[in-house]
Amino acid sequence: GTIPEEVGSLPHLNKLDLSVNEVGGTIPEGVYRLKRLRHLFLNNNKIQGTISPQLDNLNEAEQIYLGQNELTGALPSNLGTNRPNNWRFFSVHENKLTGPIHEGMKLKNAYMLDFSRNQF
Repeated sequence: GTIPEEVGSLPHLNKLDLSVNEVGGTIPEGVYRLKRLRHLFLNNNKIQGTISPQLDNLNEAEQIYLGQNELTGALPSNLGTNRPNNWRFFSVHENKLTGPIHEGMKLKNAYMLDFSRNQF
């Protein structure tokens, strides 16, 4: 299956864990409207497409795991610029991401950043 766009109409959602479920398709824009989301686990699926710059709108996120999917393109250069930096764990390992890891990313408070097994 895929992640429905309607997930964005759950404004109080704190954790979204769809890991290891063979989820396909792309990450819908509705996910980026979940302003109270602290934990996003979409790892170990078949998610395709690019990572939207809208990811930075997850103002209260602490853990974001997007690893082991089929994501392509470059990481958005704006990560960490739209909010106080609460991200502690950010993983995009084992995708098909390319391009630079941007110097302008403001993820200085992170404990773990995993960019491994891509094409950087």
